[in-house]
Amino acid sequence: MSEPGRPGRMLAFLKLIRLPNVFTAAADSLAGWVIAGSALVDPAHWWPLPLASMCVYAAGMALNDLCDLKLDRKERPDRPLPSGAIKPAHAWFLVATLFSLAWCLVSLTHSVQSLIVLGSLIASVVAYDVFLRRTLVGPVSMGTCRGLNLALGLSVAADLGGVSAWLAALAFGLFVTGITYISLSEVEGGRSRSLWLGRNVQRAAFVGFVLSVGLRLLQHPPGLIPPWNWGLPPVILGLALWKNELAGKLAWFQASPGSIQNVVRTGIFSLIWLDTALAASAGGLWAIAVAACWIPARLAGKWLYST
Repeated sequence: MSEPGRPGRMLAFLKLIRLPNVFTAAADSLAGWVIAGSALVDPAHWWPLPLASMCVYAAGMALNDLCDLKLDRKERPDRPLPSGAIKPAHAWFLVATLFSLAWCLVSLTHSVQSLIVLGSLIASVVAYDVFLRRTLVGPVSMGTCRGLNLALGLSVAADLGGVSAWLAALAFGLFVTGITYISLSEVEGGRSRSLWLGRNVQRAAFVGFVLSVGLRLLQHPPGLIPPWNWGLPPVILGLALWKNELAGKLAWFQASPGSIQNVVRTGIFSLIWLDTALAASAGGLWAIAVAACWIPARLAGKWLYST
């Protein structure tokens, strides 16, 4: 097998880290920053957090494929590692570099609490990829990683943002747990217990999002809630729920791996809009910065797979 050229190797690495999804990770910690009551007017204080989230996510995806290499040689032989486009040693080096870079970035915040959350996030990612993926608690473990990613942005607040913020992190964990359950049917497709369970876990997560947004809106003084605070979150949550229900219904009645992959892809890209809804309920116009993460994620998703 011939070695791919430099452009081909770069494309292989971008596929390995699931580049479209990396931008959704940035939206999590950025939304957490806004939910924690912080503004974006001073980039020096917040820019390390979304970049660190991106590094951890990319490292987690590469580590996931390293741990799945034997299985992927049978089920997904065209992917970067089993195809030989990337050597395992190079992928291991990438994982170590990205985890180290994330630690260096968060160190710039001079926040011990942020470093503790980051350490918990990295430990959870490694535990999921190496030990827990094939167990009954695998999807819950994956959801925990995503909840901690949102908590990385919340870590700038003394109380991690309070009850409504904790509820938001829990809802995020539930939603990604649901996506992970659904993804278990990705290869074979068709109706399955994991598809049914994943869809219902996602629905429970939406209840959590509604409660989180409602609690945050109640924290504003009566009569002083800007229109974008009370108007945008319900609309965004409703559209995200409709989109996920539509994809899930199609997958339930159309037994194909492609329909399952579409549910997973829809759930992943919904994460940015869920972040936006949460940020809109807390920081109003700062939610635009969170929503902007959808643009590179969507563009990258047109030529790179995200599942």
